[in-house]
This record gives sequence, structure tokens and C-alpha cells, in this order.
Amino acid sequence: MERQRRTRLVVGLALVLGLLFSACGAETETADAPATTAAAPATTSAAPETTAAAPETTTAAEPPATTQAAMEEEVHTLRIAVSGDLPSIDPIFGQNTLTNMTLKNIYAQFLFYEPPEGEVGAFAKANISKRIGRAVERIEYSDGGRTVTMHIRQGVTFPTTGNPMTADDFLWFYERAFCAKASTMFNSNSYGVMSTDQVEKIDDYTIRVTLENPSPIIENQIRAQVAVILDSEAIKPHITEDDPCGNEWIAQNYAGNGVYRLVEWDRGQRIVFEANPAWAWPEPYFGRVELLVIPDASNRILLLETGEVDMAMDLDERQLARLDESGTANVLKIPGRRTLRLLLNNEMPPFDIREVRQALNYAVPYETIINDILQGTGVHIPGPVSPNSTYYQDFGFEDLQKYTYDLDTARALLAEAGFADGFEFTLMIPQGNTLVDEIATFLRSEYQKIGVTMNIERATGAVLAEAMGQATGDAYLRGWFTDFVDEPFFHFNLWWRTKSVINWTQYTDPRMDEIVAALKVTTDKDAQRELAREGMALIINDAPEVWIAGGATQVALAHGLLGYVHEPDELPIWGSLYREG
Repeated sequence: MERQRRTRLVVGLALVLGLLFSACGAETETADAPATTAAAPATTSAAPETTAAAPETTTAAEPPATTQAAMEEEVHTLRIAVSGDLPSIDPIFGQNTLTNMTLKNIYAQFLFYEPPEGEVGAFAKANISKRIGRAVERIEYSDGGRTVTMHIRQGVTFPTTGNPMTADDFLWFYERAFCAKASTMFNSNSYGVMSTDQVEKIDDYTIRVTLENPSPIIENQIRAQVAVILDSEAIKPHITEDDPCGNEWIAQNYAGNGVYRLVEWDRGQRIVFEANPAWAWPEPYFGRVELLVIPDASNRILLLETGEVDMAMDLDERQLARLDESGTANVLKIPGRRTLRLLLNNEMPPFDIREVRQALNYAVPYETIINDILQGTGVHIPGPVSPNSTYYQDFGFEDLQKYTYDLDTARALLAEAGFADGFEFTLMIPQGNTLVDEIATFLRSEYQKIGVTMNIERATGAVLAEAMGQATGDAYLRGWFTDFVDEPFFHFNLWWRTKSVINWTQYTDPRMDEIVAALKVTTDKDAQRELAREGMALIINDAPEVWIAGGATQVALAHGLLGYVHEPDELPIWGSLYREG
């Protein structure tokens, strides 16, 4: 009965909160809300009749069995409180943590990291030095690593259609990548696939990829949450002249074959997934996963503290610290690679002057932010890579220059750049992100000490994303960034190559482009080390952004939820989780 009460309470609270917040946002959802609300009293008024009849049926066998089944289902239902709805389930357009987490759990990547050995317990790290087969059963390399033969796992079907997964679906993965020109094309380009001509079908369960040069990053890239196989036969009927890549249909319809499959999407309120019956690997403990859209952080915390949800996402450091201190939830603190970075538009004066950018780095009270705002969970970083990165440690980045809090040096650099009296600019930040808002407000007062006036513009996620993508803003502080692959070429290519996909600072340097090109084809560790150290020293000196802090991965879980497996992308794996006992 307690579990039944929990089910009714959490769904009811999620519905009420969802309707409340949808009334402030999407007009379509608001228009539908009154009908749903009006229907509720009828359901409620029927309850006494059901209660009155209960004594007559207590001796029958069916109700206890039904109750037992409901209780069993409740135990094996994982509920996660999230701050917003999914914008899309299209694997090539994952642009936020919620979307990427979902993609990772409902689609099958080519490869995945080797899970930790034995029982996980509270949490454990995956073995990122080894990738094992998922949609691809095994890979063979020949011609010095230039020819990559992928043997596709046989006997795997797509749950929505029953279609088998074959080489045709893999060919279509690459065809769509170059059709849509989004993340999967960037992903493919990074390991040397520049066109579909480099991919050929050998037979129904084998494809061959021909590279110009061996790639040090190919296996890391084909285990990314965007490197997934879709049911091409299910999608092709929805391809039109106006939508040749099928983007519109894929964004809202499930055609994958991951651990979980989408079964219900109640916009702005709840998204439900169930274990994929066609999944070819061990069955997960949780047969059902529900994402409950709870926009207010205090309500997400309340649901976690009362045991109505198993995980609460999108909490800031102060909220996590209070949860941890209260003991009402289990807050995992995992040394992570996330970084807080204030991005400066290097094409926008005065940020086209290196000394100005350096000055802003010298005007950050790093220790105050780490100890007070981040509640002691942050670290001082010399540049854009966290000290917890494996190549930061392997390549000895710790001896590179660090900016320190030095207002005199900051003023001297501004004077050298011709801005002795300071200047004014606008920082764009996301609405509703309490951590970012607190840091931005604090930095505004600090920058005033060197004569710099920083205005703060709080924008919606869509407006902020557009400004960053089109380079129309002066500066941006979006929140934590994490490289999904812990590897030097991935980082430098993603952030610092001229016109790269997320080079939001618009940084450009000919030598940096040469370093990125060399890292792309370099497999020798000593050569990688020299290139990466030169590249990092160059970036630190050029200061295209302000490096505020590195942070730990913190996850708020209900007591008794075990099996959290940490990977470099910091995205929870639903299939590894289980309840204690």
C-alpha cells in the first residue's frame, strides 16, 4: 500500500506542477490543461464506491495478485525529477544534458566502455581504456589502421517494427550524417570519414570504413551517444523533399534499439520508457523509467527527500550541499572533468585584444568562488582542461601557467591595451540557473574594481544558444562544460580549431590549426604529449575565455539506489542502477 501511495502521490504532484509551469510557457499545453483538471473530480468521486466494495473481494485471489504485481512494478520503476522537457529525441541534435542522457539510454551505440568488474555498490567508474562491442560486435583493423572492418551484431531487432539491424542501417547512419550536417557529421569527420564514399557494405552484417590515416580517436567517437543506429526502413517513408534527412519525424518518434524504448511522452509533464524486449544483452533491473518534469528545484528536492523520486537533476552546488548535510539523500561526489568557463567573443572589440582577455582572467577571485559559491567542491584550473583529465595528468599540464587573482596586473594589462579607464560589455547567461547567476553577479562586482562594467542579460536557452551559435553576443556564461571524450584531439578539435562546431569564442590561430591537424593522425603518445602541451600553452597565453573553476560531478540519489557507473560524459546509465536489498 505504501508503494501504491507513492505512485499516486508522485504522479499527481508531477501533474500539478507540470500544469502550473506549462501555464507560464507553452500555450498549447495551457489550452489542454482545463479539460484534464475538470475531469479529475469525476475520478475522485468514484473512489468511495470502490472502497465500499473492497471487503467483499478481499477473499478472492485476483486482487492480492494484482496488488503484488503493482508493488513489484513499483520497485522496478526508476523515477528521475528533471527541470524541463525533452526538446527532441533525435540523436544528432543532442544539445543539453537531459537530451544526451536520454539518447545514451534509448539507443545502441556502435561500442561502449567496459563496465566495472563485480558489483558496483554506490558507484564505480567504467574502464575507459577499453571499448567493447554493442551494435558492432567486433572491429578489425588492416592497412596500418586505415581500413576498419566492422562486424555487426546479428540477431538484433528494432522493437517498434521487428526489423533486423543490418549493414543497411549502418550505411544510412553515415548517409544521414552528411545529409543533416550536424553532430554525427562532425563526429565522423573527427576520425577521418569525410564522405559516404569511404563507407561500403561488404555483406548484410559487415561494413568497411576506409580512412586516409589511422585515427587515435575512432573507437572513442563511435561509442558517443550520437553514434547510434536507427531503423532506416521505419524512417524512410517519412523522408520528404522538404525534409530529406527525416529530421522532423525522428525528433518526435522512436526508431532505436537501446536498453530502453520510449513508450509515452506527455509533453511538459512526464516521459516514460520501458526496458526494450528486443535488447540483446542482460535485462536491466529497472523495467520502467519515468522522467518527471518538475521545473522548480525546491520541489525536485522535496520529491527526492520524501522518496517519491530516485534521482533529482539540475541542482546547484548550494542545494547539493544542503542535501548532503541533511542526510536526506545520498549525494555522490565524483572527481570529474567539468569546467566553468566564461566565453569571450574574440571577434568582438575589445575582446579581439589578448591583453584585455588576460586582464579579465587576473580579476577573478578563484579561491572565493571555489570555497564559497562552489562549497569547496571546485578546483583551480590553469586553462580549459580539468586536472582530473587523464591526459592533463599524463602530459604534465600541472606545470603550465595559472592565472591568479591579481588586480594590479589586470589594471596594467588593460592600460597596455589602451583601456586604462576600463570598458563596458554584456554577459549573456541562462535564465533560472542559480549557480551561473550567483557567479555572474559576483564577477560583476569584481570587474568593477578594474573599471570594467559587466552588464548581465538573462536569456532563454533558445536565445542564448542562437547568440552563441551566430556569435552575436559579447560574452557567455552557460554553465558547466564537459568534454564527452577524455582525449586531446577531441578537445582541441572541438573547441579551438578555426570555425569548429562549438568554437563559440571564435578563436583562431594558424599554429593551433596545425596542432589540431597533427593530433588527428598522431597515435604515438610522446608525439601527442608534445603537441598537446604546445597547444595548451598557446591557449592559456591567448586566453580566449575566462577559466573560473573545475568541478566535481555531483549526483543526488535516494538512499538505497545503487549501481551508479561514471563515464567521461557524466551521463547516468539507467541500466546499471538497482535497489539495495
